[in-house]
Amino acid sequence: MGQNSPLVSTVIVNYNSGTYLRACLSSLRAQSMKDNEIIVIDNASADESPSILTEFRETITIGNPSNVGFAAAQNQGLRRARGQYLLPLNFDIQLEPNFVEQMISALESSARAGAACGKLMKMTPDGQHTKHIYSTGHLLPPNRFPLHRGAGEEDYGQYQQLTEVFGSPGAAALYRREMLDDVAFRGQYFDESFFTWYEDVDLDWRARWRGWHCVYTPFAVAHHVGQREGVHRSSSYVATTIRNRWLMISANECTQCMRRNWRALLAYEISLLGYTVRSRLFSAYVAALRSYRELLLLARMKRKHIQARAVRSCALDD
Repeated sequence: MGQNSPLVSTVIVNYNSGTYLRACLSSLRAQSMKDNEIIVIDNASADESPSILTEFRETITIGNPSNVGFAAAQNQGLRRARGQYLLPLNFDIQLEPNFVEQMISALESSARAGAACGKLMKMTPDGQHTKHIYSTGHLLPPNRFPLHRGAGEEDYGQYQQLTEVFGSPGAAALYRREMLDDVAFRGQYFDESFFTWYEDVDLDWRARWRGWHCVYTPFAVAHHVGQREGVHRSSSYVATTIRNRWLMISANECTQCMRRNWRALLAYEISLLGYTVRSRLFSAYVAALRSYRELLLLARMKRKHIQARAVRSCALDD
């Protein structure tokens, strides 16, 4: 890194974000930590959001001719970034003024902390902050369906301890550059075969195989809208998330855990199949299966790469 390199590089992937982008960039401009490079990758947005970028001349803007997906666009921005620490950020987030400063403090608390996670609070689509939690870090239960710690709970201070968590939502995670370079597969930080969704949990898992951990800090607060209404019932969402969970498990799960958790895994698959049938989304399940089979060889190659470089016998052991 050069002497004049920024301490933090923030990368935002923009795709038809509307006015969310203006609020997000305004919250970055108001940060107490000013040594912050901002890169926006625009995935061929067709709304007014690209014009909003002209209001923020400090940002570096890169336009793609088509929507290449969240994972590929983030990788594009992260490779362009010059910072010691890297902050992928969703456009529908507003940061409290000391968010970046507190995330750096958490990350610097341990030399093996490769990622930091703040307290993400739910925000309404019109920008109203709520008292309910969106996430205080990733959880990965035995059925391997990722969860957000504390999701939906009213915040009364129950998550006010600095602690280790499985990983951080990619919506607002701070990564150590060294960690991202260490866990990359074929030069990709986020697996681009995922396109979008679960690529952050996959990264969490790979980092743990290499001995890195993620620290949660309650003092870095941000507000997040999250999935828009109706997305969870769309055929594309269901197909993509089903496929990506399978790909994530195929690449990262250890044989010992698979044997120990097979009942939980099977019960979840039966429940998932039943849900798609009841919701008339069975075609999405079939589409997920076809796409998974096409990408399985790549997942197996990634698994071989992960296991060859693993420093732990199980990534989920404490």
